[in-house]
Amino acid sequence: ATLPLISSIPDLKDHTILVLRKAMFSRDTNHRTLAIKCFMHMIMSETSSRGFESERFASCSQPSESQCHSRSSMDDIVQDLLGFLRRGMKQQYALRQALYNGFLKLASFQPKLVRNILE
Repeated sequence: ATLPLISSIPDLKDHTILVLRKAMFSRDTNHRTLAIKCFMHMIMSETSSRGFESERFASCSQPSESQCHSRSSMDDIVQDLLGFLRRGMKQQYALRQALYNGFLKLASFQPKLVRNILE
């Protein structure tokens, strides 16, 4: 319910990411699983709201430089979130299972992310 708000307010997005990163180091497995699911929803929201370029240095189709910058910063956020989720592959079985299921949903939702997920 708060994803559109998180996408539009950068400070709220940064704070949410910080809280979710802290939740990934919680002792409670449920907190870590919830953080994984929230990260997945954030990635889906980021990629669906403004589009996603799978190539890191792809040329921007919009003429405005500010639009190119916002797209590249969004790509950076998605890359950071995927990188953080990859670190979760060293967690317990239940968390790895949630990650695999989430990566599968991400790949089917946004096929351009497949290369980035498999890195």
